[in-house]
Amino acid sequence: MATSSPSTHRSKPKIIYDKQFQMNIPKLKILLKKIFIFHATLIIGICEIKLIGNFCANRLIGYRQGNLRRFASIIALEWAMLHLDLPIYLHLFSVFNSKLNVLRYKNEKLRIYCLIGFVLLLLMAHLTYLFYVVESFEVNSFIYDLSAICNGIWIHLCLFCYGFMAYNIGMRMLSAFVSGRKLLDKLFSIQFIKFLTLNRKFQVGLTLVLTALLSFSHWYSSDKLIVRHQQINLPRHTSTKNSLKVAVLTDLHAGAAVYAEQIAKAVENVNKIKDLDAVFLIGDIIDAPRDLIEERVESLRHLRSHFGTFYVTGNHEYYYGNVNEWFELFESYGIKILKNRAVNLKGFCLVGLNDIYSEESGIHNHEMDVTAIKSCPLNETTIVLEHNPSATKQILAFSENFSHPVDLILSGHTHAGQFLIVAPLARLFLPYFYGHYFLNNEATQLFVSAGTLFQNAPMKTPFMSEIWILEIRPFKN
Repeated sequence: MATSSPSTHRSKPKIIYDKQFQMNIPKLKILLKKIFIFHATLIIGICEIKLIGNFCANRLIGYRQGNLRRFASIIALEWAMLHLDLPIYLHLFSVFNSKLNVLRYKNEKLRIYCLIGFVLLLLMAHLTYLFYVVESFEVNSFIYDLSAICNGIWIHLCLFCYGFMAYNIGMRMLSAFVSGRKLLDKLFSIQFIKFLTLNRKFQVGLTLVLTALLSFSHWYSSDKLIVRHQQINLPRHTSTKNSLKVAVLTDLHAGAAVYAEQIAKAVENVNKIKDLDAVFLIGDIIDAPRDLIEERVESLRHLRSHFGTFYVTGNHEYYYGNVNEWFELFESYGIKILKNRAVNLKGFCLVGLNDIYSEESGIHNHEMDVTAIKSCPLNETTIVLEHNPSATKQILAFSENFSHPVDLILSGHTHAGQFLIVAPLARLFLPYFYGHYFLNNEATQLFVSAGTLFQNAPMKTPFMSEIWILEIRPFKN
């Protein structure tokens, strides 16, 4: 009786994903070409818009340069959004792809309803930035707020959809190679990974649920102010013996979706603090032209402290008309404007620097000038107010080159990403993202606030709308 060799009974390695998922080399090449074209057109378009914007801006004089650069940035942002609408659509509507056996085209009516809702969401999300160009704040507040909320939803959808598409493409690319297929077999032996990868309906459902939960929680908490207290000990021995108790407000962004009531609430919280020496307004206080939103910031005149309120510019002050109009208003409120200058505050030398990007505003003598630090006596504790923490590198370089110590830098600008889903990316690309940093062998400290309110979409990571009460001590406890 003949016997078969053992090899005839050896089963082939089991592929536990379907043929629709598997990719071969020709398909992979086509996919990579599409991905390259998509990202190349995105990047090239942004660069061309920026180049044209800068070229046109350089032909203008004064603050109109900065206004035009802002306009070019918005057009570039719209170009990017139009591109990123595609992965959102492809991911969300993949559930209607009959090849994936999820929701077949017998549900054509449902698909049409979903498509109409999707287009309306995109339209409102895109209008948010266009409203900035046409002075959106004359638009009905309900319409603007709705568009801004849609913009926040769009941001969440974009990152989730882009992330899932990158994940799906990466997993399918593995299937084009023998070693990759072996790895997939091992990965898919874990039921959750297999389910997450192959079940498109689950991916889309998870995207929608997470987007809804995060958007709602961010919207609800956007103006729920948290008053935080921090003691900062500055170890350098100076002639300064007093401690300094200050309130730090940054990134109020009055205008857009931030109204007078929210600014007044911030002022009310500050005024509850007893024995406050000063209030620091560290940039991006406004986000619209003065003639449209002057009444929204009127409550800032009522900030109370022993030595008054001190203000430095952020980047947004230079986006709407002439920033000097805002200076006139704030000075009428009794707010002290520090335009690259230093003042003595209770024995501390307080230096206010213009925003690092103010040189792009086109306004003469408005660029950040770190040499203002030289006005501080060497034996006094030096505190620098600078909206953008990316200026820290220049400040430290000046301090080292001229042997002029800088003890503390206070900043905002980053919003700590503003959205929880954005925070990991922001942390990856920003050298100073949020919190308390010890630099230059701990000779200089940097404190970065997440901001008091929000910009554009009325959404913010829960518990990150901050007012900081800092007690600054020029010696160690």
